[in-house]
Amino acid sequence: MPLESYVKFRAEWQRSPISPDPRDLQIINRIRSSLKKRGMIGALADGCGYGNISLRLLDNTFLITASATGHLKMLDMSALALVESADIAKNSIVCRGLRIASSESLSHAACYQSNPFISTVIHIHHAELWKRYYSELPCTEVSAAYGTVEMAKNIAEIVCRNTLPRGRILMGGHPDGLLSYADEPDTALNLLLEL
Repeated sequence: MPLESYVKFRAEWQRSPISPDPRDLQIINRIRSSLKKRGMIGALADGCGYGNISLRLLDNTFLITASATGHLKMLDMSALALVESADIAKNSIVCRGLRIASSESLSHAACYQSNPFISTVIHIHHAELWKRYYSELPCTEVSAAYGTVEMAKNIAEIVCRNTLPRGRILMGGHPDGLLSYADEPDTALNLLLEL
């Protein structure tokens, strides 16, 4: 599936290598491996990847798994992107990396911009959990599709209403999509595994 069919934001993308802290790559791979073996991150038969992980760096900049990397067993630096800025209202991001940032970058940015204590955001797909928790978890509007400004705005509203820098969100307009965020990577992971 071509990237342009599922990346919905406008990107100022500098295609160049990035060199994040190797410890951040280790954290991402550890979390990703745990979710990948449960089928919560991966790739469809047509090659379209699903699920992504990000870590806040400075202010609202963050590392995120790049688009079209769901099929990879382990990630290296070339499978990450650095989102340097995100303007939700303008549906745009500025990013660097050998691959473009995840199609859900605006959703991740919404979390970081809404709470300065959030350090990690994880987005997974799981049809059974999505159905089971549809009426229990905070939920975005059904009309807000994945990767859109509307989805990001809905997420920001939910995060802002929460008094803690951690939580789970069911993506109403993105069947199968769930998101967790927290002030520690393992907390964000455990919020999903506890389901």
